[in-house]
Amino acid sequence: AMAESVISTLKRELTKRYTWKSRLDLEIALVAYIGWYNARRKHRSLKVVDNGRIRRQTPLEALERYNQEVVMQTVEST
Repeated sequence: AMAESVISTLKRELTKRYTWKSRLDLEIALVAYIGWYNARRKHRSLKVVDNGRIRRQTPLEALERYNQEVVMQTVEST
């Protein structure tokens, strides 16, 4: 379900709004969009509580937070 959501968002926000002169132009735009999507775009499902306040985080922040938690669990279990 998550992949379908990402593809739907990609189509709605990028490919249906513009006409592309070439496939290369579309590929370049896709790379830029994916970078923005992962690092900057606000995602409804990525909420985190900091000091009692809910804030949104980017997918990249979520991945970094997850990786930090995995490292901490590994260190604590050794």
